[in-house]
Amino acid sequence: METNIDIISEKTKAVSEQKDQLAKKVEELAYSYGWGRRKSLNTALLKLLSTHSCEGRIQNALQNKETEEDAKFDSYYRKKSEYATVRILDRLKTLLSANGIEALIQTEAYSTVGRYDAVISQTNNKPSEKCKKIRIEIKASLGLDFEQLGRYLMEPSSLILIRVVTGQVAKLPITELQPYVSFTLQELIAKTDRLLTKKCYIVPGNDCHGCQDTMCIYKRNKNKGATKMGFITVSDNEFTNDLTSFLKNISFVAEKTASIVIEELTDSTQENTLLTKRGDSKC
Repeated sequence: METNIDIISEKTKAVSEQKDQLAKKVEELAYSYGWGRRKSLNTALLKLLSTHSCEGRIQNALQNKETEEDAKFDSYYRKKSEYATVRILDRLKTLLSANGIEALIQTEAYSTVGRYDAVISQTNNKPSEKCKKIRIEIKASLGLDFEQLGRYLMEPSSLILIRVVTGQVAKLPITELQPYVSFTLQELIAKTDRLLTKKCYIVPGNDCHGCQDTMCIYKRNKNKGATKMGFITVSDNEFTNDLTSFLKNISFVAEKTASIVIEELTDSTQENTLLTKRGDSKC
């Protein structure tokens, strides 16, 4: 009789196969446009594919080797994120030591789908890709990039999303979200196929903003006089509230995040102990 664990395993395998299929097609697309085969470029290409609905814009960006650059906001937001990361990881290290748990901590950790603020890896002196990994993404402002989140969900390891200003910490249910991930991968594969066969859909609208394609049939290029984003000004009250909420919530989100990570690693260690006794260790 098929159990829930078997069903989950089958779904995980199916998503993994879709991800591998997409990765191969992205490499093929990158090669066909002369992008080369560096992983960082393929990640940028994946972001390009998942950001735009207009495939004409994507095709033009591929031809001109353009990537989706992050908006250049006031460094205040970047510094907030960096500060929050240090405080959260400091609390995590303290709890790891107190519980006698060994773990590898990385910041600005690269993967095939993006770059994480932090990745916590289980260690037992036997490095392996199959060992438990917990990814942490920290948002110091109110904004949330759903395109980025969609890419991060393509990887099966645990993902913790933190919004410091609102005091929210969520361990996303990766298994429950597999149908969404499968749907996303399926459509990205289909989009890549259309780009490879030059059978693209031109979709005027939001994607016209900043588009460099001067030959587009809709001629709605809205990149005239584009300026770099600089300081973001807010009122004194808004600035005070933002900064106060941020600082007040750091200790709370740090404690909650550390507790989730400890629980994840403890559960994983117990699971590996049982597997070792059966002679089937994951690490």
